[in-house]
Amino acid sequence: MKKALKNSLLAGICSMPLLASAQEKPNIVFIFFDDLGYGDISSLSSESKIQTPNIDQVASEGLSFLDGHCSAAACTPSRYAALTGRYSWRTELKQGVLGGFSPNLVESDRATVASVLKSSGYKTAMFGKWHLGMNWPVKDGEAGKNKMSLENIDWKAPITGGPTSVGFDYYFGISASLDMPPYVYIENDRTTEVPDKMLSSADFPNSAFGRPGPGTSTWSNEAVMGDLTDRAIDYIKNHDKKQPFYIYLPFNSPHSPHVPIKEFQGKSEVGKYGDFVIECDYHVGRVMKALKDSGINDNTLVLISSDNGPERNMYRTRNTTGHDSSGKLLGAKRDNWEGGHRVPFIVSWPAVIKPGTTSDQVVSLVDWPATCAELASATYGADDLPDSFSFAAALRGEEIPGNNQRVYAYRSSKGDLAFRQGDWKLLTNAGSGGNTYSDKSFGVEFEAYSRTGQLYNIKEDPYEKKNLFDQNPEIVERILAAGTKVVTRGRTTDGAELTNANYPWPQLDWMNNWPPKALEAPKPKSKKSKKSK
Repeated sequence: MKKALKNSLLAGICSMPLLASAQEKPNIVFIFFDDLGYGDISSLSSESKIQTPNIDQVASEGLSFLDGHCSAAACTPSRYAALTGRYSWRTELKQGVLGGFSPNLVESDRATVASVLKSSGYKTAMFGKWHLGMNWPVKDGEAGKNKMSLENIDWKAPITGGPTSVGFDYYFGISASLDMPPYVYIENDRTTEVPDKMLSSADFPNSAFGRPGPGTSTWSNEAVMGDLTDRAIDYIKNHDKKQPFYIYLPFNSPHSPHVPIKEFQGKSEVGKYGDFVIECDYHVGRVMKALKDSGINDNTLVLISSDNGPERNMYRTRNTTGHDSSGKLLGAKRDNWEGGHRVPFIVSWPAVIKPGTTSDQVVSLVDWPATCAELASATYGADDLPDSFSFAAALRGEEIPGNNQRVYAYRSSKGDLAFRQGDWKLLTNAGSGGNTYSDKSFGVEFEAYSRTGQLYNIKEDPYEKKNLFDQNPEIVERILAAGTKVVTRGRTTDGAELTNANYPWPQLDWMNNWPPKALEAPKPKSKKSKKSK
């Protein structure tokens, strides 16, 4: 790895800080949406049929990265990387996502953006969807999918392995997606109520619902987004201004179930999904107003992004309403195509960022922890945040050092990897790596993409219409070699080699057998395939 790619904070030594004293350190707010597409933001897509004036206002006051990405096209792996600065496929989770009762994925001794900032004098708080596993106390001592019942969980005992175990001073939220049990709030390491029944769709005849499971009789899906925002606003208003804070606000929305409150029902031209996005935008406005009313907006950095692209059903929505949640990008959530991992990436920081600017530099949410660390003049160990580089330079309007040589990795829901280096992107899978699109009701012809070997010049062809794999064997080999190094070294940053869990795993067949034997076009299935949530 070239010197330009050296980790901005190796061995606890800070790079050039933007700010020096504790009083100057910015407050940081990360608003993280769930399944929000690039084309759902009206400032990013002129053809959007959903209007997002509050998010647009944040963009007009700050910087929009037009080539911003999450590190994986599914919930859990994307969130893991944004929290730890480490790709999720280095853990035991090689594909798919966790559930609401899954054990913790983030080790207690793993450095996180929260723990790094906390060590630098920040108060850290999280309000929202966790989806990284936590250890529920079971009465018989045996956890497992069939053990998570009303009777076998000790609902009054502390929960371990959650947000307060990895750097957050305070937590209020839900364990996973809004369609996953248990349906109960968690405050710090305990539930706020004791679930008293097994909830199902029958309990919500006038509302959308997810998987059946333990919950409280008072549970309301519609209330969750507002409750999370209320808590975050109270925290902002009551916080000691002498100490900087880090707020992580991962909303449950607009992931299904689409449950906009009454005030927003029918407000869009895109059904309940569009109405839900409009409600998302409303709550962004509430948070921004709280920052301004508290007199701390100028020195507060706000990032608005999404954990992955929009749900696959956006193709059917496009056919019926004309609204394209992916903004014409190919693919959706779960896919290694751009629609799966290119996401809204909007940053506001009035004290530093020139208003109304855009950037075409490539950035990734895996770099969020290192960026926050630089902004806070924080230190961390040489082996911490092993895939995270700071993009703080871009906030100053400068080039990110070494970015064109850097290799970015993306993971599909099935665990296949794609690599981006400079303008070029290589997929190690046939098809999308995630969804199958054999159902013609999606209205898109995907057969042309089902061959082995996909290489795209993303700068010239962001919609991935022209596969240049056969014409550029030298670029293919270069990216394969670089991607192999990223995988085998256990890190992207410089330093001693680290380990990956369960190495090698099946999705790495391409490393020793290109083109890999298993890399064939997905076959249409007679039955509807189970999809990753």
